[in-house]
Amino acid sequence: MANTLKLLWRYLWAGPNTMLGLAAAAASASLPTLAHGILLCRSNRGFANWFLTRRGYCAITLGHLVLVTSQASPQIMDHEMVHVRQSERWGPLFVPAYLTGMVIARVQGRDPYLDNSFELEARRQDGSSTPQGPVA
Repeated sequence: MANTLKLLWRYLWAGPNTMLGLAAAAASASLPTLAHGILLCRSNRGFANWFLTRRGYCAITLGHLVLVTSQASPQIMDHEMVHVRQSERWGPLFVPAYLTGMVIARVQGRDPYLDNSFELEARRQDGSSTPQGPVA
């Protein structure tokens, strides 16, 4: 029972971010599928795909929804699952915290994406020791 309540809480706490993800999926005309306890959207069209590829990203995680473009490698899910766990920890504060991490890196003269503390954690945990360009 306690584990069920913890699981429910993680989904509810990350829920606002997942709603943003569902809006991004809708803007890409993509229907999510359930995989590994998350909603996975593969998109090669629509607004979200355009937004991601224009910035050089191949995936983005919003709560329990991962949106990947056709350029995403199969290994990307390890990285994105770290962001799912971050979203579970930070809940509705995740997006503002992530953006704040970008600002802090920029103010320090570092790369706002590669040196973002959330990205550094994801690369440490996903097994990639070196940055491979924007993932999100």
